Amino acid sequence: MTLDSTLAPWLEQALQSPLPDAVVGLSFNLSEGAAGDDASFCIELVGTDRFDAQDPDWACDEVWAPEVREIELPYSLTGHHWEDCLAALHTALLQALATPRFGPRLTAQVQGIGLGFVDGDLQLLWQRDG
Repeated sequence: MTLDSTLAPWLEQALQSPLPDAVVGLSFNLSEGAAGDDASFCIELVGTDRFDAQDPDWACDEVWAPEVREIELPYSLTGHHWEDCLAALHTALLQALATPRFGPRLTAQVQGIGLGFVDGDLQLLWQRDG
């Protein structure tokens, strides 16, 4: 199992219907998952009704989430440290944005896409020019 083979089916399901018109920003939110032997991180996708690259709280204005809002990502895919997880997801999501399969569907109507840990700093993955 790879990060791509885990994220792709989830993204495919999340994007099977067009985003609601109110969505102008997308945020991939990371959090710590279950503790124990199968410890993991979780990733969720939400849509927001505003986007402002200068305001780190823009991703708090959630108006949409896919039916399967969140999936778990085992440490074997992300590493054990939050910095490793963030770096792995940053790379994987940039790769997804660069594909014809996901890029147009993620960017068609939004002004920006972010990634970060809940209650942490948000990294900008993509922003519409102009």
